[in-house]
Parts: sequence; structure tokens; C-alpha cells
Amino acid sequence: MRRKSRSKQQFGATPQGEIQAALAPYLVERTYSPGEFLFYEHESADGLYIVRQGRVEMTIGRVSGSTISFGCCGPGMLVGTGTAVSGRAREYSARAATSLTAWFVPRKAVLEQMQANLLLALDIGRVLAGETARSTELALQLRQRKLGPMLVGR
Repeated sequence: MRRKSRSKQQFGATPQGEIQAALAPYLVERTYSPGEFLFYEHESADGLYIVRQGRVEMTIGRVSGSTISFGCCGPGMLVGTGTAVSGRAREYSARAATSLTAWFVPRKAVLEQMQANLLLALDIGRVLAGETARSTELALQLRQRKLGPMLVGR
């Protein structure tokens, strides 16, 4: 069996455009006003989002009831990928930081397409690896600031 290979430059490039192309038949466009939530922490994951226009802010709850903002995603970036693939509850909340247009992809479609398309599965794996690295960095920063114990338990 011959496989189509990618050049180093293509493989090193951000895979979001390729993910969007592979999932194109399943994209459902949604619009959000500033401050409106895409999803809430601890909800069941029903899919992932690809930001088309605008920015998404990600927050995590603290025991005190306040939240910590830990990042933003802009056009072309994926939001909620980890839980869409794993099926676990959402680990953070995502809200529109600006007027937002995003494509939603149902979890079932993501999983079916990952099984059928090895390159898509690898690209999503690369996105997840990046998310893991950013989460580890955030955890270290929180520990240094002694905020870790104030986070809502998992």
C-alpha cells in the first residue's frame, strides 16, 4: 500500500486548515455575541469548535467561585478538541471574547473521520499534544503563584 507523504514543511505547518478541510461536510456555523458561552466547564463534550472569526477566551473555575482566564484562541484555532475526542466532561469554559463566528463539529463526526482518515487523526493528535504542553505550562505557572489549591477539584 502506498501512502501519500507530506513534505517536512507541510507536516510542520499548523494542521488546523487541513482539519477544517477534512471535516468540511460536518461544519455547522454558529455565531456568538461577546460574553456568550460556547460551552461550560464540566458539561458533556458534544463536539469541537473551529474559530472562523473573532476570539474565544478559556476560563477555569476556582473554589471561591471566581474564574481564571488562561488563554484565547483566534481564527483557525480549535477549541474543545481534547474532550471531544476523549468523551470526558469539559475541563474549562469557553466564551466569546469578541463577536464570534465558529464552526461546530459533532463529536460523532470527529471520531468517525479520525478512524477513516489517518492523516486527520495525526493532525488532531498534534493539536492535542500542543494543548497538553500549554496545560502543563499553565499548571507550573499556577503552582508557582500558589493558585493550584484554589482550583476546583477534578
